[in-house]
Amino acid sequence: MKKATTEFFAKNVARYVVVTSALVWTTACTTLQGGSSKAASERSVSETVLTQVSRKEALVSRHDRSYWLDMRQSKKLMPKLAGALATGEGEASVQLAKAYLAKNPGDVPAMTLLAQALAMTRNYDLADYYAMLALKKEPGNAAALNIRGLAMMLGSNRTVLDYHKAQNYFRQALDAEPSHVAAGLNGGHLALELGNPEAASALFQQVVQRCGDCTPGLMGWGVALSRTGKHGEAASAFEKVLAKSQNNPRALYNLALVYKNGYNDGKRAEGYLHTLLDSSRTKDVALREKAQTVLRMIKGEAAREERTMIADDDDGTSKIPAAGDTKSSGDERDAELLMTGAEMEDK
Repeated sequence: MKKATTEFFAKNVARYVVVTSALVWTTACTTLQGGSSKAASERSVSETVLTQVSRKEALVSRHDRSYWLDMRQSKKLMPKLAGALATGEGEASVQLAKAYLAKNPGDVPAMTLLAQALAMTRNYDLADYYAMLALKKEPGNAAALNIRGLAMMLGSNRTVLDYHKAQNYFRQALDAEPSHVAAGLNGGHLALELGNPEAASALFQQVVQRCGDCTPGLMGWGVALSRTGKHGEAASAFEKVLAKSQNNPRALYNLALVYKNGYNDGKRAEGYLHTLLDSSRTKDVALREKAQTVLRMIKGEAAREERTMIADDDDGTSKIPAAGDTKSSGDERDAELLMTGAEMEDK
C-alpha cells in the first residue's frame, strides 16, 4: 500500500504546474545583498530583484528585458550573472556562478544564484546542495529555502514525505521574506496537486496580497477557490485577470468552467469559450482542444473519454514534468523562469 501511494503522488505531483500563459514557476527571487562585491557596478546589482523572465520577454519584472540584456554585457561577473539569469540563460548562468565562486569562495549570494541557475537547468539535486550551503551561512535566505522546496518536490526518487517537506520549506521561505512570493505560488500548486485546495487558497491569497493582484497569484487563487466551491469568488479572481489582460486564454477557460460546473450556466460558459477560440492570443493548441471539448460537453456531444480527460484536468493547467523531462508544453513561453519577489508587473 505504501508503495502504491508513493507512486500515485509521484505520478500526480511530478508534472507541470502552470499558472498563466503556460508559464512554469520554478525558482525564486533573490536580492543580491552583501557578499564580497566591491565594484560600484556590482553593488548596484545588490539593489535589484531578479524576476520572472521568459526566453523572449520580461513577463513579471521590476526592470524590462533591455535592462537585463545591458547587465548581461557587463565586464563584472556578478552583474553579468544576474543578467544571464534574468534572460533565461541557464547553462551560462551556471558557468558564470561557478567562475564567481572560484574567485569568491563561500559567497552566499553567488551560491544562491548558482542554486537558482541549476534549478533552471533542472539539476534539482545539485541545486539543493548549493541551497543548503547558502542556508548554513544565512538561515533565513528565502530564495535558498524555496530552492530546497523545489528540490524536495522535483528531485530524483521523491516520496510523499518529501512533498510534505517541500511544503514546509515553501512556508519557511514565505515567513523569511515579506516580499517573497515564489514559494507561495509553488506551495499553492503543490497543495492543489496533493488535494488540499483550502491550503492552496490561503497561500495564493497571501501571494495576491503581496504582489498587488498579479496575474499568477489571481489565477492560482481562482482555481483553488473554484475547487473549494467558492464559485463567486473564483469568478471574481478570473475577471480581475481579464480586466488587466483582455482575453487572457486561461482566465476565459476557467471562467467557462466556473459557470458550467458551478452555476450550470451553459450559455454563459459558451460565451467565454467562443471568445477564447476566436482570440488571436490563444496560441496554446492543447487549450483550444480542451475548450472545444467543453463546448461539445455543453451540447451533449462529447465522447466519454473526452469527458474523463476534462474531469482529470478541470482547471486547464498543464502539470510539472518529472525531473529530466525536457519536453515543452503549450505555447513556447513555457521556459524555466526566475520568480519575482517584490514588484510584479503584467506585461
